[in-house]
Amino acid sequence: MTKTYPRQQIAEQISDLRQMRARMSDMISTACGLLAQGEAAQVPDLVRLELLAALSHAEKADQIAQDRMKELYGLPTPTPANTNTEEAA
Repeated sequence: MTKTYPRQQIAEQISDLRQMRARMSDMISTACGLLAQGEAAQVPDLVRLELLAALSHAEKADQIAQDRMKELYGLPTPTPANTNTEEAA
């Protein structure tokens, strides 16, 4: 027998992952903006290297969250009883 997962639980996890991805997108955009400004932003080299590392990690985390969302969308959920009126009769 296949294990099923409550729809509410799946929906909450997907919602949390969407929020996390939105925050990571904001962080990635900010980091890219600082890196693109280069010398004009007066970002020290050490900070620039840290930004590049953080950017790489954020992109990996975003991909992991996206993959998890795909898994959640594919999970089996319980079907309501007697959804088909012909079966119910």
